[in-house]
Amino acid sequence: MTPAATLILTFRKLRRFQQKKAAYLLDVLQGYLSGIENGARNVQWDKFKVQIISGYKLNDAETDTLNEAIKYSNHKIILSLKMSESKFRLAHNFFNRLESMNQRDMDMINLILSLAELDQDKLFINAPSRRALFTIAARRRNH
Repeated sequence: MTPAATLILTFRKLRRFQQKKAAYLLDVLQGYLSGIENGARNVQWDKFKVQIISGYKLNDAETDTLNEAIKYSNHKIILSLKMSESKFRLAHNFFNRLESMNQRDMDMINLILSLAELDQDKLFINAPSRRALFTIAARRRNH
């Protein structure tokens, strides 16, 4: 489910709306809203965002949160043509496996990405941590 779909469901539940009432307020069919909330339906966010903001009477903070969630719900990811072949292969491999990743896999990737965001001059992973990361990666490759 996309971040935007999760947020729409959250907004509805916070307002204690039944799905039928929410669909009426948003001027959509209940089945359409259900499909969005369950991640089974693609959405034209530009139009639907306006319906959510007005139908649910979102405040400024909620609107900002919705805009952020929509940004991360984009189904298209564009890779730069200037990327090296090895980076392109890595990205392709990652996207193919993303759906089957469990929470531990995602936590490890987020950990590695957060380490990469640190100042490279100050980045130091001690030997046991480095060995642990490589061991986990090797185990994942062998399964």
